[in-house]
Amino acid sequence: MCEYNFNPELACLIGVDETIVISAIAISIRKNKANERHYYDGRYWTSQSGKAIREMFPFWDNAQLRKVFESLFAQEVLMKGNYNKTKTEKMGWYAISDKYKVRLLGGDITLPFYGEDLAKKRKKFIPPTITEVKLVITDAATAQKFLNHYSSNGWMVGRNKMVDWQAAANNWKAENESRVVPINKFETKTESKASTAIDSHNEFLKQMHANRTSNH
Repeated sequence: MCEYNFNPELACLIGVDETIVISAIAISIRKNKANERHYYDGRYWTSQSGKAIREMFPFWDNAQLRKVFESLFAQEVLMKGNYNKTKTEKMGWYAISDKYKVRLLGGDITLPFYGEDLAKKRKKFIPPTITEVKLVITDAATAQKFLNHYSSNGWMVGRNKMVDWQAAANNWKAENESRVVPINKFETKTESKASTAIDSHNEFLKQMHANRTSNH
């Protein structure tokens, strides 16, 4: 069973899904370091088959996993190598980059990150993943609509680039909830209108009957 670890500050730096993956990989590398295994070109590695990777993260499909790994490579968090001894071996080799090696491999993986790095990262807007949006907007359909809407317009709010997507998501959630009309409230209004119409009709009949009686 794969071990998972989650650091909120790291998630703010590189993303929620990326944090889940890199934390699991870091644990595997630290085990190899403790056993002095898979040390190549000045760093420790973990070797995993495609099947093993899928079993490590069974809650994602292949496309989702590929996207997370590509993000880790692009952000220079994860490195990929090839130390297979034969051409028939198809193991993937992964290591932590120098940029994150001390933080992820040099000690407890849950140690807090430097606030300065976090502040620098926050200055640059990074669009959220659907997993991150769902942490704010719990309704899956609403969360997907939010992501689709702002992805299609380049994450713009009016004429300005979005700065805080969490705040925008909360506003979207509040606005969506305000549009929902409770069924009971609708029924109450309908019943009230129907009751008023019946009372008016009954009053009309009484008046007609009174007029006829007076005429006789």
